[in-house]
Amino acid sequence: MAEALLKDGKTFVSGMYSEKTGKSYSAYLVLTDDGQKSSYALEFDREKTGA
Repeated sequence: MAEALLKDGKTFVSGMYSEKTGKSYSAYLVLTDDGQKSSYALEFDREKTGA
């Protein structure tokens, strides 16, 4: 998973758990790096995640 994130800039993660909602979900973890700062975001794909 880490290799795909570093190589492609995103990777699919299933079974993430939200303490706030008490539910599990799947999403892409997206890495953005501008050379000074790295940041992460979740990207939801309704077709792949089934949302």
